[in-house]
Amino acid sequence: MRHTFRSYTMLLLLTPVFLSGCSFTERFLSSVEKIHLAFPPSTEVRVALEDVRAALKNEPDALKTMEERIRSQIQLRSLTCTLGLSIGLLDSVEKIKALPVKPECLAEQDEALAAVAGTFRLSRLLVQPPLRPLAPLDGAFAFSTMGGLNASSFDAASQANVLLVRGSNSGGVASVEIPSGKTIASMPNIRGDYYYRASVSPNGRVAALSQGNSSVMFVDMERGNKLWETRKFTQFYAWLPDARAIIVREAKSSSPVLLDLETSRLDAYTVVPKNLKWVTPSAEKNTVWLGSEREVFQVEYTRAKDGLQATVTKNFHLSQTRGVTSHPPTLMNQGKTLFFVSNRDFGSLDLETGQETAWNVADFLANHYAKLSETTLLVESYATPDRSDGMKTWVLDLASRTLAPVDTSSTAATPNRLITELSGRAGWIRHGSGTTYMGSAVPAGTPQSLKELSSAFNLERQIAKIEKMERQEQEKAERARLKSQSPEPLFRPAEVVPTTPVYRASPPALSPSAPPRFGLPLNAQVEAVGVYQGTGTSGGVSPEGRKMGTVDVLVRRGTAPVILVLSSYEPVQWKISIDPGAQLAGVLLSGYYPSLVTGAGSALVLQMGRFYAYQRSTREYDALNREVQSWTGGQSIKVFQGQYKGTTYTVGG
Repeated sequence: MRHTFRSYTMLLLLTPVFLSGCSFTERFLSSVEKIHLAFPPSTEVRVALEDVRAALKNEPDALKTMEERIRSQIQLRSLTCTLGLSIGLLDSVEKIKALPVKPECLAEQDEALAAVAGTFRLSRLLVQPPLRPLAPLDGAFAFSTMGGLNASSFDAASQANVLLVRGSNSGGVASVEIPSGKTIASMPNIRGDYYYRASVSPNGRVAALSQGNSSVMFVDMERGNKLWETRKFTQFYAWLPDARAIIVREAKSSSPVLLDLETSRLDAYTVVPKNLKWVTPSAEKNTVWLGSEREVFQVEYTRAKDGLQATVTKNFHLSQTRGVTSHPPTLMNQGKTLFFVSNRDFGSLDLETGQETAWNVADFLANHYAKLSETTLLVESYATPDRSDGMKTWVLDLASRTLAPVDTSSTAATPNRLITELSGRAGWIRHGSGTTYMGSAVPAGTPQSLKELSSAFNLERQIAKIEKMERQEQEKAERARLKSQSPEPLFRPAEVVPTTPVYRASPPALSPSAPPRFGLPLNAQVEAVGVYQGTGTSGGVSPEGRKMGTVDVLVRRGTAPVILVLSSYEPVQWKISIDPGAQLAGVLLSGYYPSLVTGAGSALVLQMGRFYAYQRSTREYDALNREVQSWTGGQSIKVFQGQYKGTTYTVGG
């Protein structure tokens, strides 16, 4: 018996009536309808379906199309979960309820039913006009709170004046209009610190929140309600509005897949590596740049009769840098250049010629930035070795390779606040404890040669190092002189030489009046892992030609955020794993030879210096602890785990 979409709508609405025991003539119902009444979808799925219907109540054609999809999925659900069971035309709903239908099958089909509603709604929202029109962020703006939250991270829409704000310390999520700072929608039931990665659609209407490696949630930025949450995907990569599709990582295959929102169809990638790490929207329609750490692909999408087709149009291999090691690269120079973070350094790739450039400024410039224009970036240089002047803010011109100092009175140069980019568009955010600043243009002075500034900085650092060694030698000579003037005892016990030097004197703690750098929290638990070298080999080689070992660090969920200090003598690839709900506030990386950190998620990785220690009660440990105090506002290392050859460690909890 054939039924229209309206009959299925009525069937869903009347389901509670049937289940309450009210009498009704069942002889006009098909077997599919009876099965559906006997085993209705979960409450969450029914609510999701009604939310979609409410959203489409003024769009009859779209509502009809969606109801037809729901009807087809309900029919598939009923037939799949009763396969092999005998159901007669005259069987009652009560009799069907007694059949041994597997709950696992119903749960799987409920997920598919929710996906129908979710993907249909995403498809509609993804192609609508911007939630707030795109406009330049002229001037600078200050906010004590954004969206009513103590903001910890921000994710911007590339084609709309909309920002997703996530709160710290179990705070919620909110959509905010910029630059006014006005709240569009609050999402108090969604914990911002529980989701490690977020991405806002170009038009600012939908956001995807990836929770560790377990699920992806989609939320309506205008209304603040959850559209769809699924464990079938463990990571969200990118929006493809031109193709009405998204790129996600499938849980079952642990591989990137293309989800066609028009048909709810999943297509596995066969043209890109399985270890897809980043996606950056292209300046060309139906095209994106994506890749792993070392591989860069340009992929074009076209819609054919059998679904979406992905074709690689360009492919480059990164060999002059350490590859893309942090957040997705930024398109510069009208989409002709890819600029990216490469461990502690910067790297760039000419997308027309394939020429790769290693900037070699790791000892001078911090590895974070914000795009100001097609040729300029907002960057920071480290403090001078004596740390008397603090970090400086500059405008880096990629074309002329110059740095122009930003006026220190500008909020763009506000110290102790992290620079955050507005993904996909020009603009910057500086945030930390207290006020958050935002803007686009910055007042800058006369440009100076990047090479000359970097050389002068490195020379000053070398001079400071020599002066420090001279002071140490003078202090050593003075101690020897004072010792020689002391009267010798009549009897001296035999001297015992320890196998390992022991230094028990600890330096006084730094005054906590100096605020932490880069917005690191004062309430964090500082834990350190120190090794001389890592076990095995990662296959990597440091710039000095030394083989890189590996050390695994698991961050457990606890009541306080964790600042993780990692130090080593030899180069180490630190592989971080983060438990769901764990709060990794930042990573302070230190070592005699440069090391690499992977798996830190959204936590900022900061190069602290060349200090290292793998034993307590040593001068090396005291020096490392003093350096940690200078970065954390006086907080000392609370928990220290050290070993000559590091293997696996657990922190937090």
